[in-house]
Amino acid sequence: KLTGIVTPKAPGKAFVVATNPYTGIKAAKQLTIAKNDYKGADYGLKQTKATKDSVTLVWNKIPVAASYQIDVKTAGGSWKKLVGLSASKSSYKHLRLKSGTVYYYRIKALYKKSGNTSSFSYSSTLGAKTVADYRLKQAGRSGSTITLKWNKIPSAAGYQIQFKASKSVAWKTVKTVNAKTLTFKHTKLKPGRTAYYRVRAFYKVSGNAKYFDYSAVLTAKTSR
Repeated sequence: KLTGIVTPKAPGKAFVVATNPYTGIKAAKQLTIAKNDYKGADYGLKQTKATKDSVTLVWNKIPVAASYQIDVKTAGGSWKKLVGLSASKSSYKHLRLKSGTVYYYRIKALYKKSGNTSSFSYSSTLGAKTVADYRLKQAGRSGSTITLKWNKIPSAAGYQIQFKASKSVAWKTVKTVNAKTLTFKHTKLKPGRTAYYRVRAFYKVSGNAKYFDYSAVLTAKTSR
């Protein structure tokens, strides 16, 4: 009986071919090579798509996984098991969500060993957000003012309002307001002038601002 040690270069599928030195007969076997643990960035968990009521997640397949478990929570909440998926899956679309909300996800791979189910460590936590439904509109005007109004975004810590006087110039931030403020009155404008506006919500992660996408551009006008 001949034995030997195979040293893999990286985790994954590999074929090992052994040749009998006396007879020249070859034997081949496919092996699955895994690390002792998978955790954090090994999973490559990320968000690829979002709508107002869904987010799509993708991750790296783990070579020896028998299945995956995805957990979810919202800010300030506790982790809950969302779904269990077969080893063939590497994406998941979470449906029936609230617009403008940040959801936090983590995933772990489960595997079989001696007939028992064990699990690797969890991935890094991913913050994934649904599309914000601002419905930005002009709520009032005068010869020198334009008043804007928009919907409350559930996960917002505040809003950034941008303005430009014509389509050819750059956007300028004119005001940043807190989460309770859903209107903005732009003053010192000229009568009968067209102006363009957009708004975006932001939320905080470890004290740093993270942004939702901007609203659709609103064309507004002062009265004459």
